Amino acid sequence: MITTILKGNIVSAASFGKLDITENGYLIAENGIIKGIFQNLPEKYSSLPIEDYSNNLILQSFSDLHLHAPQYPMLGMGMDLPLLDWLNTYTFPTEAMFNDNNYARKVYKKLAKELIENGTTRVCMFSSLHREATLILMEELENAGITGYVGKVNMDRNSNPLLQETTKESIEETLKWLDECKRFQYIKPMITPRFTPSCSDELMENLGKIADKYHLPIQSHLSENTNEIAWVQELHTDCTHLWALGQRQPLQP
Repeated sequence: MITTILKGNIVSAASFGKLDITENGYLIAENGIIKGIFQNLPEKYSSLPIEDYSNNLILQSFSDLHLHAPQYPMLGMGMDLPLLDWLNTYTFPTEAMFNDNNYARKVYKKLAKELIENGTTRVCMFSSLHREATLILMEELENAGITGYVGKVNMDRNSNPLLQETTKESIEETLKWLDECKRFQYIKPMITPRFTPSCSDELMENLGKIADKYHLPIQSHLSENTNEIAWVQELHTDCTHLWALGQRQPLQP
């Protein structure tokens, strides 16, 4: 049994909308699992060493629920452009660089290190469409002690020629990636069609079947920009709302 005792000003959120602060309190964990937060140290732990952080805050780590890993090299770029122009001018060319596994390793190792050093321990993350680079990302996150979900992005239309798969390639690479993901313990796969304009109906239908078959969560983008919404309406004139796309024809098992 490994017991860890932390002393300091402990901030915890036991439930949504509820914040508890225990000044000069004690947090006790056994084998990495928190057993409790106490104002006074229980007698049975009195002989054990204490990590005393004095008046510093001890708080829960952060979860990042939407992060594009291959956009890490371009942080702060393209603030002068609206979404669709930004994608074509900056984002797609940057993401295309991740067909180089050495480059992917260098960037993702640095990203994972920066996340954990700044208190982000759980993520829901987009990779690029590159299967091998996605596996590298998952490996670096797990090595850094981060948990959560990563998605290999799917794109079979309306993209940079260097960043687009055929429908067949997208499906096959996704299935191969899912098989290779079995070696990870704490980073799990998530089906990730980028957004409606970059994914054909055939691809969307097959991704839905894959998600259903393997009981996988799905992440994407929806209604981020008025030009995007107009474009989707042009591509799918029979739909009133973006969220209705999947309701036109129920997926068959």
